[in-house]
Amino acid sequence: MAIEALDLRALNQPETPGLDAFLRFFGSVCAISSVALVAVVPDGLIWNVWVRLSADIEGDQDRLYIALQRYRSSVPPNERPDVDLHVVFPDEDEAAFPAAATIHFARE
Repeated sequence: MAIEALDLRALNQPETPGLDAFLRFFGSVCAISSVALVAVVPDGLIWNVWVRLSADIEGDQDRLYIALQRYRSSVPPNERPDVDLHVVFPDEDEAAFPAAATIHFARE
């Protein structure tokens, strides 16, 4: 099976299913009450999504991975960027979250 690499410039075009799916995923992540910070760090064709939790609330980690699974199953892989989810828990050192990452969401 051959899969073409996703041209990320295509995400700037109207009616892009990959962008719509990613924004739904991003919104789902930000809606989780224990999510304190979210950063997206592109690495080639992979988008590393870094999430810092402010509390260890039962079920919230599962909700993050369910949102990721929904994202991955909603659009064919060749029409969306691949996302790797990195979860940093409240008891982890500040250095666990990449210092150079641009924060795209911060709960106030």
